[in-house]
Amino acid sequence: MAGYIGTQAVSVNTTSATISDDLSVGDDLTVTDDATIGGTALVTGVLTTTAAAVFSGGFTSNGDTVTFTSANATDPLLIIQNTTNDAASARIRFVKDKGAAGADDDNIGTIEFFSDNAAQEQTQFALIRAEVAISNDGAEGGKLRLQVATHDGEMQSGLILADGNVEDEIDVQIAKGGASLTTIAGNATITSDLTVTGVSLFRDGTAGAPAISNTGDTDTGMFFPAADQLAFGTGNAEGVRLDGSLRWLIGQTASTNSDGVQGRLQVGANNASASAMVHRYSANASAPQVILGKSRNATVGNHTVLQNNDICGILSFHGNDGNGFHEAASIQGKIDGTPGNNDVPGSLIFSTNAGNTGVTQRMRLNAAGEFFIGKLAEVATQDGFQFKQSGECIVGRGSNDTVFIFQDINTSGNTVGSISITNNATAYNESSDYRLKENVDYNWDATTRLKQLKPARFNFISDDTNTLVDGFLAHEVQAVVPESVFGTHNETKTLTKVVLSSSNTVLAENIEQSDWAAGKLATTDEGGNAVAAIYPSDSTWAAEHVVPKMQQFDKSKLVPLLVKTILELEARITALEG
Repeated sequence: MAGYIGTQAVSVNTTSATISDDLSVGDDLTVTDDATIGGTALVTGVLTTTAAAVFSGGFTSNGDTVTFTSANATDPLLIIQNTTNDAASARIRFVKDKGAAGADDDNIGTIEFFSDNAAQEQTQFALIRAEVAISNDGAEGGKLRLQVATHDGEMQSGLILADGNVEDEIDVQIAKGGASLTTIAGNATITSDLTVTGVSLFRDGTAGAPAISNTGDTDTGMFFPAADQLAFGTGNAEGVRLDGSLRWLIGQTASTNSDGVQGRLQVGANNASASAMVHRYSANASAPQVILGKSRNATVGNHTVLQNNDICGILSFHGNDGNGFHEAASIQGKIDGTPGNNDVPGSLIFSTNAGNTGVTQRMRLNAAGEFFIGKLAEVATQDGFQFKQSGECIVGRGSNDTVFIFQDINTSGNTVGSISITNNATAYNESSDYRLKENVDYNWDATTRLKQLKPARFNFISDDTNTLVDGFLAHEVQAVVPESVFGTHNETKTLTKVVLSSSNTVLAENIEQSDWAAGKLATTDEGGNAVAAIYPSDSTWAAEHVVPKMQQFDKSKLVPLLVKTILELEARITALEG
């Protein structure tokens, strides 16, 4: 039978009490030992138990709040225990029943954490909240928040798990605010894309254990060897480092000083890997480029025109003297004139070090296509060579001395000829020292030989004016004075892969047929500028083409024959005059 205890407080302090049916207490109930109630226990006041209370039929509170209070250090302790021999477990269920249709952002349940602040005020410091993210029937999505109080006491979400708006997808938000710090002490595996809109902090790492690496290759990745330094390694070895001065170091861990310069890109190695290669793969004639550019504007990306003699790029070659690197040679690109719109005249300067502290200019190719060796410019008093675009070769010799010397490099290295100048004359010299000669014969017939020569008048085929000149045919002279003629009569040579004009003139040789076909077409370069055709449209290509190998004739070699003939004639005249 059901038991009922009236309006006065009741205390049960026997060893145990068993009520086999419902129990209704109209006021406070205090149980100081075990109590077993087989039905429903309705206590309208305060239920106090100093021992275990077992509710076989469940526990229900008709009020708004259930409070468990203890003065012990680790109590009260709420234990929800399942003792069935299966994989199931006990549950805590939060139910939101509006009695109406649910809506997005409905709060399903909250676990709140309160404590005293420094003013002994009960303050909320954390909570766990479940919400409805999407309430659509058949497309329901949930949201779970972990919140903590931030510096202003406001509750902010530090971890949010939410419906990803796609089946079987969950969005996760960690931390709050741009300055928040998220630390993962162990390994983190991300199986899809990672988007970071704030700052990510990593440990220093090493070449063998990089701070950022691949899951299947943990000794390859990125690490931080020192303050303001970033490094990349592979196979337990450092490969590239970016130092605090924004220098990229490849194969070396510290910057190298070379004549006071520490370049932004440095490559160091003790083998053939100390090299740089640029390869281009494209179905056209374009090539890879290495570009050195210069602007007079001090702001990167801005443009200011250069001035005459400004250096726009240097290729510098350095050698080590045992203490450091110093410049041994260089090639400079220099402005040679006044730049204008799409007009940047330039020159190339070639310099070498003769054992001094710096390099000295040795050669120059100017904007006009003139080539200077030794000479710095077109100055008559400077020693050196100047090759003009017109084909002229100017030799400067301040001492008015010998300007060309020819040597026999195949045998003894003796000088065999020279060209020299004075203030008023130019001399073409052939070595004639007696010490160079043997089998000297003064008695030979010149007149008979001279009479075998056939001087003629003719014009050159290439001369459109057909102007007649006096001269000889080389092969005819060769039969009389063979040392004066170079080459063989009717000799030919075969050229390969040649481009021929419509008149069968050779325009170029060693040209692939595909390059010739492409060269007949006008194109544009990578900058969109028009590029004229290289070869005429009516030109032809031949794998082989036979051309004459022309003989050459040195008229000066006839002088001894002429002099000897004059002497013979003078002797005859003298004899006739008696």
